[in-house]
Amino acid sequence: MRNLLSEILAEILSPNREQSAIPPMDGAWTPNSRLERAPRLAEDLDDPQDLCIGPERDLFVADGSTIYRFFGPGWASKEVVARAEATVLGLTWHARTGLVACIDGFGVKIVDGPGKGATYAEADGVPLSAPRAALVTPDEHLLVADSSLETKGSDWLLDFMAKGNSGRIVMFDLESGEARQVCSGLAYPTSLMLSAGGDRLYFTEAWGARISCVSPRPGSRKFTVLRNLPAYPWRVTRGDGCVLASFMSTRTQLVEFLLKDEDFREEMMRNVPRDYWIAPAFRPPSHIYEPIQGGQLLQHGKAKAWAPSRSYGLVAEFQPDFELSRSFHSRFGEQAHGIVAVAELGAHRLALSAGAGAILDLGAARP
Repeated sequence: MRNLLSEILAEILSPNREQSAIPPMDGAWTPNSRLERAPRLAEDLDDPQDLCIGPERDLFVADGSTIYRFFGPGWASKEVVARAEATVLGLTWHARTGLVACIDGFGVKIVDGPGKGATYAEADGVPLSAPRAALVTPDEHLLVADSSLETKGSDWLLDFMAKGNSGRIVMFDLESGEARQVCSGLAYPTSLMLSAGGDRLYFTEAWGARISCVSPRPGSRKFTVLRNLPAYPWRVTRGDGCVLASFMSTRTQLVEFLLKDEDFREEMMRNVPRDYWIAPAFRPPSHIYEPIQGGQLLQHGKAKAWAPSRSYGLVAEFQPDFELSRSFHSRFGEQAHGIVAVAELGAHRLALSAGAGAILDLGAARP
C-alpha cells in the first residue's frame, strides 16, 4: 500500500516525468529456469493467445481463431468450442454471459453460454480494433481493453514501433449494448483485473512497461501502480493471496535505443522484412536472418553465452500491495518464452507460452 500511495502522489506532482533506465533483474527478479522446468499440459498449440478458467474446472484456450476446451483429469481431453472470424486475442468466462471472446478487428462476442451470439463491436462510434481483454463486473457490465485504435492486434509490432498510445478501456451495458469510455490514451492495454472490493480496475500497459489502475467508472483518473518494469507486461490476474503478472518479453538496451532513433527505425521498417526487425518477440529465434541484437549470434552452431534474447519467458508473483515476491523465468536458449496468460486454479498455476506452444503448470515447477 505504501508503494501505491507514493506512486499516486508522484503521478499528481509530476505526471509527465520520464521513465528511468531499464532496471536490473536482481533480488526477486533474478533469472532462473522455473518456467522451462515446469510440467507441460499441452504442447500442440500453434498460435496461443489467452486462457481462462471456466465452470467445473474446465480450461478454455484461444489458439489462433479456434477456442478449445481442456477438461478431465490433468486437462488431458480437448475439444473445439468455437471458431471465430479472426484471431481470438482474449477470453473470459462469467456465469451471466458464458464464454466471451475478443476477436481481432471484429469486436467482442459471446461464443458459448447464456448470452451466446451477443456482439459488442464499437464504442463512441469507433470500432474495437484490437480488443485483447474483457471482464464482466459485479454489476453486470462488460469492460473491454482495446489495445490500439490505429492497428489490429495482429499488427502489434507496428504499434510498438510507432510507440502507440491510442489504447482505451470501454464499458458496455450487457443488455442495451450502450458503450461508455472509461479511459483513453493508453500505451497498449492488454489485460484487466478488478480489485477484491471491485472499486479499482488494474490493467497492463505493455509499451509503457507499467501496471496502472483506475476506478471502473467513465471519466476516472488513471494512476500508475508499478512503473519501469524490466519487461513488457501482458496479463495481470488475482491469485490466492497474490497478484500474478505475465510478460511477453524483456526490455533490452538495443530496442530502447532503437525507439529513440527515429531515422534508423523508419529506415529499418521501410527496407527490412518485419520478421527481422530489431524488436521484442514472442518466440525464440529460428532463422539465420534473425537480427544479431548486440550479441545474439551463432558461431560454430552455438550462441554466445552473453547473448541478449529477442524473446524471454517471465511470470511474476506480487503481494496484494504489488511488492514482488518471486519470479519464474525461461532464459535465452530455452523455449518457454512469450507468456501471454497466467491463471490460478487450486494448487495449479497455469501459464500459456507462445514460444513453446504449451500450457505450463507452475504449481508443479521445481525451484
